[in-house]
Amino acid sequence: MTINGDVTRMRIALASLMALLVVPACSVNAPDLPNRPYNWQSGVDYPALAPIETILGTEVPDPETDARTTDVLEARVANLQARANNLQGTSGIDSETRNRLARPESTD
Repeated sequence: MTINGDVTRMRIALASLMALLVVPACSVNAPDLPNRPYNWQSGVDYPALAPIETILGTEVPDPETDARTTDVLEARVANLQARANNLQGTSGIDSETRNRLARPESTD
């Protein structure tokens, strides 16, 4: 016998042993589930299926509320547009802050 032959046989034996240990572990038996409903399900009436339109309804928004919401949103848009126009052409920094930033930092 050569050393290489012994090593090969040892590897085959180790692989066989590992297979014998791993294969049974892979076949876990799950418990059988009963074909009957559980106790809490017995006698329960399931709700009837209904179309989504029936469930959600077809509510028409109140025109007065809708108009108020539109007015509020249009006012907000106008305010934001005015703010954007004021910032056009500027960096958004006031002159006092610009002067402070332009001064060299003093190192004490």
